[in-house]
Amino acid sequence: MDKKKWQWMWLLCCLLALPALVQAETLTVAAASNFAMPLQELAARFEKEQGVTVKVVTGASGSLATQIAKRAQYDLFLAADAAGPAKLKRNGQCGEPFAYATGELVLWIFQDLQPAVDWQAAVRSHRGERIALANPATAPYGAAGRDALTKAGLWDGLGGRLVYAQSVGQAFQLAYQGSAELALVSLSYALSGQGREGVYYSVPEATPLEQYGCVPRRSKNKKLAERFRQFLFGEAGQAVLRKYGYEPAPARAEGKR
Repeated sequence: MDKKKWQWMWLLCCLLALPALVQAETLTVAAASNFAMPLQELAARFEKEQGVTVKVVTGASGSLATQIAKRAQYDLFLAADAAGPAKLKRNGQCGEPFAYATGELVLWIFQDLQPAVDWQAAVRSHRGERIALANPATAPYGAAGRDALTKAGLWDGLGGRLVYAQSVGQAFQLAYQGSAELALVSLSYALSGQGREGVYYSVPEATPLEQYGCVPRRSKNKKLAERFRQFLFGEAGQAVLRKYGYEPAPARAEGKR
């Protein structure tokens, strides 16, 4: 084969290999389900800006932390509390935790035909109706809901009204689809497109949830995870957080508790 043909074959091989060479990096983000909707919007913007692929996995914070402890391949963990990332850090399974947002618990009702003065009155006026709540053992928003009901003196009287969900996202869907009439969920769900079809009440008895993230030690894309973290603290990221009812944490909060 002459030199010219070899050159053409070499060029053809390079062209065939080009898609593999330019294949986008993939960042896998594991996030608490309360953060699912803002994360989807953040991921879309980050993909467009950085030319990468963002894969989102959501669930209860405790369940995701357990998966990371069992060597799940996630590049970034965005929890609904500080405890999960802190424990992973102590066990050498995650880098330094950083605060990224503060969330709020609300009582959401799809069809509130009996408007009340506050959330406690709403729970009492919807006597006998079911209340969806994320599992307090694994979901920080579920624990916050249980604690608020206890402080208000309502917990012991609920009896069989509580319907437990695996995550706060599932708790919202149970109420939205009619398997429950009320739900204790994050404000982000109440401000979503579906959430605006109903009404919500603030729950002042619930302590605001400081949400922390960290980069798992087994991440294969630590630099890309850091770029996403910086994007989260940027102007565009902060705007998305506020849109869904979160108070963004300042960048200097990294590593503090």
